Amino acid sequence: MPENDEAQFRPAFEKIRLVLAEAGCGLDAVVEMTSYHVGLREHLEQCAHQAEEAEAYKQG
Repeated sequence: MPENDEAQFRPAFEKIRLVLAEAGCGLDAVVEMTSYHVGLREHLEQCAHQAEEAEAYKQG
């Protein structure tokens, strides 16, 4: 499992783009998308913690 959101989202959306391309469409044809999240609370807590650490690092 990739460690960050971007490393998860990019391949997922690339797969969606490829499927749409096979149907002659692009991502601009997507009107609505529903996602299912497992462990969202823990994920959001981890993101908040990482943001706090980054801010502390910037402040020295």
